[in-house]
Amino acid sequence: MYLTLPYFDHMHRFLPALVQRAGGKVVSVQVNHRPRTQGVSKYGTWGRLWVGIWDVLGVMWLQRRAKVPVVEEVRR
Repeated sequence: MYLTLPYFDHMHRFLPALVQRAGGKVVSVQVNHRPRTQGVSKYGTWGRLWVGIWDVLGVMWLQRRAKVPVVEEVRR
């Protein structure tokens, strides 16, 4: 199923939504979290914020496209 998902940069942020859109099931699994032992994070809030906003808009667009229109047959 993963290979059938639409690809775009930073898609890892939206994998649960994309998998559900494709009809898959999403399950939460508890993991062990460990504190950072060395160095500092290279990720900043502002740099990732704008990328995240564009990605959210892209996923919203994908979600709207996934809806199948209802077609009604009109008999005369």
